[in-house]
Amino acid sequence: DGGGGFWPIFVRMNRCIVEYKYFDPFIVLLIIFNTVILALHHYGQSQSFEEGIELANYVLTLLFAFEMVAKLVALGVATYMGDPWNNFDGFIVIISLVELGFDGSSAISALRSFRMLRVLRLARSWRSLNELLMSIAATVRAIWPFSIILFLFMFMFSVCGMQLFGGRFEGEEGTECPPGREPPCAPRSNYDTFLWSFVTTFQIITGENWPDVMRNAIF
Repeated sequence: DGGGGFWPIFVRMNRCIVEYKYFDPFIVLLIIFNTVILALHHYGQSQSFEEGIELANYVLTLLFAFEMVAKLVALGVATYMGDPWNNFDGFIVIISLVELGFDGSSAISALRSFRMLRVLRLARSWRSLNELLMSIAATVRAIWPFSIILFLFMFMFSVCGMQLFGGRFEGEEGTECPPGREPPCAPRSNYDTFLWSFVTTFQIITGENWPDVMRNAIF
């Protein structure tokens, strides 16, 4: 009998769960709750509050992992992987599980920020948000040629800056010098090396504190 056995029954059970009309709204509520929980972290939080947040993170991660496994079983690997949103969600779940598995490591704990990306899944059920994200993606693809031209201009002006102002910027009195250098030292925005020349050029393009760069270049 093709319908007998544990696995077919298990697949049908997971399919019923995934196709249940309240399953997707429940996941949306979990995503919103997950976002709120991540935003509750603050400096000076009490030990009990931190333990409560961590417990909520564990529970939410397990629930999202259950969703991923249920969809994998119900839809099959090929169908599951054929949906970009499922791939995106699976990536976030795996990152979350890795972060929980190495709990206590500061480097691995930085992966927690990836959980915030889960809020983008709201676009799956929020049509206007989905259309907005698709428009942004199309715009990013369209500006690639402009980005290359911008990079080339920044490269040229960075090299020109090194030729014109390399070694000429002097920091104000009290400027902290890096190890091995004697004062007066160049300010952080300078044209002494290509790296800092490129960073300074980018700073000027963004309009961030450009008068100081201009003053150092003139005087």
